[in-house]
Amino acid sequence: MFMNVPTREVDVRKAKELMDAGEASMIDIRETAEWDQERLPGATLMPLSTFTPAQIAGAADRNLLILCRSGRRAHMLAQALQAQGHHRNPLVVAGGILAWRAAGYPLEEGPPTPSFSVIRGGRG
Repeated sequence: MFMNVPTREVDVRKAKELMDAGEASMIDIRETAEWDQERLPGATLMPLSTFTPAQIAGAADRNLLILCRSGRRAHMLAQALQAQGHHRNPLVVAGGILAWRAAGYPLEEGPPTPSFSVIRGGRG
């Protein structure tokens, strides 16, 4: 598809440094069922099956880390984003969540806890 478009990888150590310093946004392009099993704190779920470039429109000039299970899907998306001009330099997290787990970095497990907001207004 976009085989001739080079992509840049960062290892999980560098990805964690960028996230901890607030110098990057991370999108997790795995599917919802994968996300429900485990996910990185601070990552945003954007399943590849429903992904549109409009979802990252505000990140065009920011470091954008792309995470999947092992890196394959992330490379495909990074190539497409670059080839189509949606992001100049997306960074693929090498080895994906498998490498993150192997490095012993924090993960959240199980379905995410829904958050609810209390809506105040009206009478009562």
